[in-house]
Amino acid sequence: MRNVRHSGIAGLVMLALVFSGSAGAVVGVGTVVSGHAGSDDELRASADGAVKVSSAHGDTDTDAATDAPRPQTSSAPTLKPHPTPKPKPKPKPKPKPKPKPTVAAVAPASDTHSVVDASWPDDDGSGCPAPRWPTTLSSGAPGNGRRVLVIGDSRTRDSRLSMIDGMVGSGWTPTVRCWGWKEVTWGTEQVRRAKARGELPKIVVVALGINDIGRQDASMIRRHMVGLLEAIGPGHQVLWLEEYSTRSPKTFSNSHVNYPPRVSAFNANLRDLRSSYPNLSVIAWVSVVKANNLGLLDGIHYGKRGYRYRAQAIVNGLNSIVG
Repeated sequence: MRNVRHSGIAGLVMLALVFSGSAGAVVGVGTVVSGHAGSDDELRASADGAVKVSSAHGDTDTDAATDAPRPQTSSAPTLKPHPTPKPKPKPKPKPKPKPKPTVAAVAPASDTHSVVDASWPDDDGSGCPAPRWPTTLSSGAPGNGRRVLVIGDSRTRDSRLSMIDGMVGSGWTPTVRCWGWKEVTWGTEQVRRAKARGELPKIVVVALGINDIGRQDASMIRRHMVGLLEAIGPGHQVLWLEEYSTRSPKTFSNSHVNYPPRVSAFNANLRDLRSSYPNLSVIAWVSVVKANNLGLLDGIHYGKRGYRYRAQAIVNGLNSIVG
């Protein structure tokens, strides 16, 4: 082998193996470079395995072997920590449905504000709630807490709440006994029932008659009216609401009764009875219907507007007739 000399920096030769005391060094694969002490180039093995070539121009680093692949110095990729999954919120428990209150078929014998007639029959859809005798009296004029008993049929039932509100607002303390399809004789039974319970007040409002008109003649109806007035007695003030109807075979094909003339006969009897019963007053309902053009659904029953007027007519009758 012969020495290779350069005028400048010696060629970079990677030394793979260096044998101590031998005449040469192996560089790469099958390449030997002879080295002599004091030569221009001095090969030194660096501590990290690279070869440093010293020359007059300085030191230059080279890899250990020129024909060996350069080792890849790659650092391990930085792994991002997986985000800690947030715990799923626990579903809120669904509230249990509240049980529907059970309504007793018969009202209790008493409550905190009134005494209830527990013998009142179960409602078949035609009746009012059981009559209540309030233990606390209303206040204010002109009623000043005085008690009133109202006896009526389905039209009283359907206007009952408005009527009670109006009475209480005027200082009256009402009790209502009503049921659909009832006649004047049923009213007589209710008066006797109220008397037996000690619940017949000094003022009684009667709103019955239309069911009698459709089933009985005028003379029989008059006898029943007298029977009711007698049951109430002279020591009580009676207010009786006039009747009104437009029902007839002409206006309603399923009607076999011509109501208007019978209604007129009923109202005439009612006014005539005042001469025999000075405690009787008549509430002029016919004029209210005509003045306010109140329509009837079937010639007998009213809509919401008509029932509001009916309730107010009774309250006005109480306020104006009873001092």
